[in-house]
Amino acid sequence: MNKDAIIKRLKSMEREKCEIMKMEIDFVRKFKKFLHMLNKMKKIINKKNHELSLYKNEVENLEHYIKELKEFVQAKDEDINKLQEQLEKLQIEEDEKHLITIDQIRSLKEITKTYINFEALPDHVQGTIVKETTEGDDEWHSFRISTAMHTEDEIQKILAELIEYQSPYKEQWDDLILGVLRESK
Repeated sequence: MNKDAIIKRLKSMEREKCEIMKMEIDFVRKFKKFLHMLNKMKKIINKKNHELSLYKNEVENLEHYIKELKEFVQAKDEDINKLQEQLEKLQIEEDEKHLITIDQIRSLKEITKTYINFEALPDHVQGTIVKETTEGDDEWHSFRISTAMHTEDEIQKILAELIEYQSPYKEQWDDLILGVLRESK
């Protein structure tokens, strides 16, 4: 080998060495960039994992809260159902009481010939009394008592005068009329 070939060969080796060094430097730079990106990704993943765990905790808390709300709503629904049942029972009792009162009124009307307008209650005690005269004719006496202007005792006295005091049904009329007045207060 001659001197020129050796120099050429050495220059070629030097160039290859420089290229290898450039490649090494480029590789190290890319590797550092890769490590930097990897660390950045790890930080992002850790942050996202932390956010995810917070979100999971929040979801668990919300599920627990929803469960408590469902139990509360269910308990309130049961309470409402019980109250509705009680209300229905009371309504049935009230309806039965009303029917009994209406039946008593009808019976008392027929027996005593005293007709009370219960729709005028509680503002007024209003009605008509039919009395037989000595000639056998019917005599009609209308009355209207303002409950705002009279006490319960005064109303009772007026009714006693209107409905014959000795009538065995006077107390029943008092109970019916004054009972309606008391309920409306």
